[in-house]
Amino acid sequence: MAEDHDIEVGKIQKNATEEIHVLARRYKGYRFIDLRIRAQNNAGEMVPTVKGLAVKPEDAGALINLIQEAAQKIEELG
Repeated sequence: MAEDHDIEVGKIQKNATEEIHVLARRYKGYRFIDLRIRAQNNAGEMVPTVKGLAVKPEDAGALINLIQEAAQKIEELG
């Protein structure tokens, strides 16, 4: 079985103390895209939280389309 492996693709600032990290992961033989919230701990370090979402690579396109559609709906709301 292939080794576990993470590749950090990027991150965006969620608010003053949290970031959303996007990773390509292989874990226990599964491959997925991990969207994970990292929060600042008492030492000021950004650490992973349990908040997040794992998406199968084959579902990424559908999720992207839904996010873009939601962004468009928000624009329509004004």
